[in-house]
Amino acid sequence: MDRFSIFQSRNIAKNTSGTTSWSLMFGHSAGLAFAAQIVEAQMIDNPSDFGYLIRGLMVFGFQTIGATYLGASYAHP
Repeated sequence: MDRFSIFQSRNIAKNTSGTTSWSLMFGHSAGLAFAAQIVEAQMIDNPSDFGYLIRGLMVFGFQTIGATYLGASYAHP
């Protein structure tokens, strides 16, 4: 819709207090910051085949940096 990206999810919370409604989040990507980093990596022998496996520990997180870019709403059927 007019330069908007619409994402669909099945992880929408359903409120049942009184009438049925759904909590919806909306906003612009400028409102969030995300960071990810691989902090540890190991190369180990593959026990079931020839070669090596690489396993690592990846940490990530996010932060709200612009609350004016984000919002929440309720939708009623």
